[in-house]
Amino acid sequence: TYEGLYQIYMQPNNDYLNHYSHLHLKKAQKEKDTYQIIQAYRMRAYDQSFKDGMASIDTAFQWHSRMKLVKSNKSLNLKALINHTKATLLYRNDNNVKAALEMVESWRYAKAAGNERLVNGCLEAIGSIKTNFGQEKEGLRLTQKNLHYLIENKAKINFYQIRLLSAYDDLARAYAFNEQLDSAQYFLDLSLALAKQQNAHTEILDLSTLQAKLNFYRGDFQKCIDTLNAYSKPTITDQDDFYYMAMAYSRLGKERQAIEQMLIRDSLLNSKGYPLKDNVVETYQFLLDKAIEKNDMVSEKRYFKRLVYYDSLQKVTQKALRDITLDEFDIPFAQEEKASLFSALNQKTNTVQWLSAFAFLLVFTSIGLYINQNNTKNRLKQVMAQTIEMEGNLHEVNEETSALQPSEELAKSIKDWEDDRGFLDPEVSLQSLAKRFDTNTAYLSRNINLLKGQNFSSYLKDIRVTHAINYMKSHPKIIQEKSQIQLAEMFGFSSLSVFNRSIKSKIKVTLGAFTKEIRKQHMRSKNPQFS
Repeated sequence: TYEGLYQIYMQPNNDYLNHYSHLHLKKAQKEKDTYQIIQAYRMRAYDQSFKDGMASIDTAFQWHSRMKLVKSNKSLNLKALINHTKATLLYRNDNNVKAALEMVESWRYAKAAGNERLVNGCLEAIGSIKTNFGQEKEGLRLTQKNLHYLIENKAKINFYQIRLLSAYDDLARAYAFNEQLDSAQYFLDLSLALAKQQNAHTEILDLSTLQAKLNFYRGDFQKCIDTLNAYSKPTITDQDDFYYMAMAYSRLGKERQAIEQMLIRDSLLNSKGYPLKDNVVETYQFLLDKAIEKNDMVSEKRYFKRLVYYDSLQKVTQKALRDITLDEFDIPFAQEEKASLFSALNQKTNTVQWLSAFAFLLVFTSIGLYINQNNTKNRLKQVMAQTIEMEGNLHEVNEETSALQPSEELAKSIKDWEDDRGFLDPEVSLQSLAKRFDTNTAYLSRNINLLKGQNFSSYLKDIRVTHAINYMKSHPKIIQEKSQIQLAEMFGFSSLSVFNRSIKSKIKVTLGAFTKEIRKQHMRSKNPQFS
């Protein structure tokens, strides 16, 4: 039976491809069952090589175009399944943008066919792709929407507990990518609890390595290393573990071990033809820096070439995913939400009451927006009119506090380092700076507290954002020449989200509002008639 063939197909081995797929196709052809002919081609594609799998999918599409009643639920659902299979093959082969496009198509057809399980799978996949390739906020929003959709359609989705585990897992990762560590830990704990209930050993291992990465972000580098050593079984697909292991060793000053881990990752990337994975740009920046330190010209040339390649590939991928987000996916959701709102309003019997409430809400919102806009305008005026200073409180040294007196020699070294803008190096750390000044981290940390009135982390973020604000004001052309992501990298920030938050915290306006004001003033200075 077809049901029996499907059960064999669902087993975690290649029995279907090796022994049964040709029987499935032969049975369907004999019975002239177009639906099952398409299913046979689609199902065999999962376990074939990429080239053969894509050929099977193309054949499935050709057969689908011949189906009668192509707008029936059965046909729409089949089209959704074919697109989903193609997306999966593309993703496995690291064609991330094409995979996302096919997932969007699958989502559309699955939604039209009422296949809630497949809608859930598509939302999950698209959110994951966006999260992993530079669209962290978009990815988080889709992942949150997926969880809500899953819970709302609980009764209609098979294997609900397994799907819930997957949704929690994705949310934990999305929050981690957005550097919201408490939320990431919350969903990680939920995921681990569900995985243990289901005896899902593979998921437990994956979640344990995610815990190691959260340890890294919290600064517990040794715990990160210990956890990865205990649970990680790095493969081509989860090779990012090597990156975190390397960076944790580096933060602890164990450069030899750090380089070893990065070289392992380099060899894995090489074996796959250098696909785009998470943290690859950072990987080759690290290896390039080490090659420069050792004056290894051959390695320096190689890693620089690889860095340029990945930087370009990452930017192209991020742009393509942004376009998918806006043009292919988010807009339909916005339209649905708007339609739902009007539908809810139309169901109310007392139209006048609702219109009055809406008018009051509109007026109230307008007043709030006006006040907020006015406050923003005043803050921007202040920011543009004065040089922004750092936050730290300098300690006065006298006889009573002589025991806390900072080192004059170290103070000069820090001053020289600041003048050279060493703080713009995205890889600078307390450990690397201590090594540069030929001292230890505890002594350097104590002196920075005395000199700057801040701990090292706060001081580094403060000096970067202060320099960034003043530099952009005095060099307005840079706003036109560089994207926000490029600006963040230029000023030493590891991500755009951190840069945005730092700007907002410092001057109480967003990066977008600040750069818009710089452009406006620059335009006025060039063309006084526009003022």
